[in-house]
Order: sequence, then structure tokens, then C-alpha cells
Amino acid sequence: MLSNLLFAVCPKVIAFIIGAYYYRNLSTPFRLILCIVLLGALTETGAFLYNLTLHISNAWIFNIYMISEFGLYCAAVWYFFPANIRKLVPVIFIADFSVWVYQIARHSVFEFSIISLITGALLISVLYFVVLVLNILHSDQALSKNPLFWLSVSILLYYVCGIPAMSTITEQIDAYVHKRVNIPMININNLLNATSNLLTGYCFYLLGKQKQLPL
Repeated sequence: MLSNLLFAVCPKVIAFIIGAYYYRNLSTPFRLILCIVLLGALTETGAFLYNLTLHISNAWIFNIYMISEFGLYCAAVWYFFPANIRKLVPVIFIADFSVWVYQIARHSVFEFSIISLITGALLISVLYFVVLVLNILHSDQALSKNPLFWLSVSILLYYVCGIPAMSTITEQIDAYVHKRVNIPMININNLLNATSNLLTGYCFYLLGKQKQLPL
């Protein structure tokens, strides 16, 4: 379990260090992304220690984290969207928040809400896919040096590909293979999480090398 924690947290720490180093070169939306990276690292570590010391479920920590993270992603995307479609962002946040509240009220904050996770992941994927397309269409930078392109790719990589990897079916296949063949499957979620955060760190690095704030 400690190895999973390190695999989840270390890429976030690397990305945060890069972002903190170039903090003065980050505009407001990218500073919000930096907050998401830090929040993720603190949540993963805090939840692990909570479970380790008290031996009780840490689901409530992740329930609170998922809606906080979604709010920060919405706040960041508000800056990335053109003015004519920004008004959609609060509507999307309210929709996801309503689902989250309903799920928490129906079940419990102490029971992990997979429905809220999936809903948030889908909405984040849609929002940042729009950012990606708009950026490709309107940016005059080469994609290899475009921070917003790599940020969008990093977010989509995790949320489009990673959420299915965390499904119950995937966990059952992993358990079956490990039991029958005694060969543990690669934790795809950990791999995508690490890749996503390292790409976010690369985004911060590109921003740090620019003399002017892009937004």
C-alpha cells in the first residue's frame, strides 16, 4: 500500500515543485491547477495516514476532495473559455454539485460515491476537451511548446482513460489474474496518474520559460 501511495504522490510533488519554482510566471488559472496538484498530494497522504492510524474508512476524505477538485477545475476552465461560453461553467458546476449532494444525502459521506466520481470525470473531460480543441484551433504556438495543450492532454489522459481503469470490473479482473496466475496486473490508474501529473509539471516548466503570462 505504501508503494501505491508513493506512486500516486511523488509525481504530484514533482509537478508542484516545478510549479512553485515558476510561480511568478503562472497566471491565475495555472495557479489554480497548481492548487489542485497540491490538494491531490495532501489528500492522498492524509487519507493514507488516516486509514493507517485509525483503521477506518477514509472514503469521506475522497468524497470531499472530489467536489473540491471539480470546483477548482471549473474555476480554472472559466479563464480558459472565451467570454461567450463562460456562463456555462457555473451551470456545469451546479449540476455536478447537485449530483454530489444527492448521492451524499442518499447514502453517506462515509461511503465513497462512485456516481459522483464518474459524473465529475465526464464533465471535466468535456470541459477540457473543449479547451483542447479551441487551443489547437486558435493558438499560434507549436503544440510541443504550448502549455495549455499539454495541460489539457494531461487532464484528459487521466479522466478519459483512468476512470474506466478504476471500475469494479477492472478490479475483479486484476484479482482473478493475481489469484489464478499469481501475476499482478499493472495498476493502470497509477500509471495514468503519474503520467498526467508529470505532463502537468512539464506544462509548468514551459510556462516558466515564457517571459509573458499566456492568460
